[in-house]
Amino acid sequence: MHGARREDDRYDHPVHRRCRAVLDSRQVFVITSVDFYSELGLPDRAYEFQLIGVGTGFLVNGNARSDSTGQVIGAVTVPSGAVVTPGSILCARIGSQTSATFPSYARLHGFFTKDK
Repeated sequence: MHGARREDDRYDHPVHRRCRAVLDSRQVFVITSVDFYSELGLPDRAYEFQLIGVGTGFLVNGNARSDSTGQVIGAVTVPSGAVVTPGSILCARIGSQTSATFPSYARLHGFFTKDK
């Protein structure tokens, strides 16, 4: 990540459940795949993962089935890439047609490139 690290930057913190990354204002991050995980599901149910840009909408969607303990684990490939611009706020969540959405952990894979 480019830019100065500040004290309020959080990376995979178990209490805050968010991370803040500082992007160089001349670059974007292109998401090529996402791994996701949550323990809050019901056993043996179909779930949808959503990575949302706050104020901009859906960036990545994927599907996974929970195991017998309710863990939902999956991965999504984004062949065309999803662009994240500096200042973007992302929200990762999992939900189903029969349950409310709940937070999840997400690991984003991709690359930095110059902003056009």
